[in-house]
Amino acid sequence: MEKEHYIPRILENRINDFLKSPEIIAIIGPRQCGKTTLLHHIAAKLGFSKAGIIDFEDRDELNLFMHDIKAFAELHVQGQDFLFIDEFQYAADGGKNLKYIYDHFPVKVFITGSSSTELSVQSIQYLVGRIFVFNLYPFSFKEYLRFKEPKLGQLIDGKPQIGPEIIKRINQEEPDLIFFTGDMVNNLSSEVDPFMAQLSSLRAKIGKYSILGNHEKALVHFEQTLPLMEQLNDR
Repeated sequence: MEKEHYIPRILENRINDFLKSPEIIAIIGPRQCGKTTLLHHIAAKLGFSKAGIIDFEDRDELNLFMHDIKAFAELHVQGQDFLFIDEFQYAADGGKNLKYIYDHFPVKVFITGSSSTELSVQSIQYLVGRIFVFNLYPFSFKEYLRFKEPKLGQLIDGKPQIGPEIIKRINQEEPDLIFFTGDMVNNLSSEVDPFMAQLSSLRAKIGKYSILGNHEKALVHFEQTLPLMEQLNDR
């Protein structure tokens, strides 16, 4: 059963593009980065009715896979639409047997492993043209923010409509001073235009102040940014 509080991973969107392709999907990453959780989430989304889920930390399953691949396939692969193998790095030279499954059964295979080096030696040499490798990293700030503060998470997704929520929270704090410390744009002064009305509605007891950052100063026509700064300032 999938864990109750699953935190969506950015990598999942990339993997979704290949769910209907026949290639094996390998999810590689350091320990405790969420590979097993992601694997079970994908399995739950695709449906468990015709899916085999194997953990190679179970030495009996690992030994069966390594020493009698036909018996393993009859038990876990035949008649299935999906095969999920966790901790595949324990299968020394396992790519050869994985190739056998790929070549003889119409099953979509997912594997996880903690070492891309091990998998490149053990598996990919047998699976050229048969495998897509994806790297999963520990939670990024974007993933954390999307889970912890979904509304604020929209901000880093480039959705300016979240501005009113941020403005509301800042004004509720009744700040004494507000400083805009520069780098409000990247390349064009017009980038800040969608936010000007919202930023102008900020309130501070003593006042609002802003300075130019290196991004504004790097603009060819950086003087266009000065009226924007003046509009934000109280003084």
